[in-house]
Amino acid sequence: MLRFLSLVIVAVLMMQCIPNAYGCYCDPAHPQQEFCTVDYVIKAKQTPAFEELNDTTVAFTPSKDSLCGVDLDVNEDYLISGNVNGGRMDLHYCSWIEKYNNLTSIQKRGIRFLYKNGCNCQVFRCFGNGCNNPAAFGVDENYNNYCAWERGLPGDCYARKGICKKIGDGRCCWKRTHALTNCAPKEHSAHWC
Repeated sequence: MLRFLSLVIVAVLMMQCIPNAYGCYCDPAHPQQEFCTVDYVIKAKQTPAFEELNDTTVAFTPSKDSLCGVDLDVNEDYLISGNVNGGRMDLHYCSWIEKYNNLTSIQKRGIRFLYKNGCNCQVFRCFGNGCNNPAAFGVDENYNNYCAWERGLPGDCYARKGICKKIGDGRCCWKRTHALTNCAPKEHSAHWC
């Protein structure tokens, strides 16, 4: 019994020496993919806790960063996405949360109407030459339902300026916009429509 207690005490002491670790990691989703897979996307403002408002919606987030909680600046407009669980709006570290003024005009139009039209397409994340081989990223054999999102481009061009849409022949492709053609490499234009 003494040996067991000694082991427990040693284990507890060792745990005290381990630095805090955050359990929140999210593979970033393309804004359109996030829009299409969540229960809500709203423009909201964090108000002081003591302020009473007539037309208020409350979203819940864990109180600590280590539990994937979110801190928002008071009186700042945000785009917030999330899911409804047990009748309440939840948001967490993995939600799409961005200051509204930081959204591009393409993202704002996407939220209003363009993203919705592309929800029958999937955006898959890829790197370099692997973007031409969707199967390497777990995409099924029906490549027509996907748009390749090459990460690591300056300013994350496709996330900030890309809309994936389905065209008449049933394929999904990136909508050719002035903003996209100015930031994406020209060799990507084969995937535009």
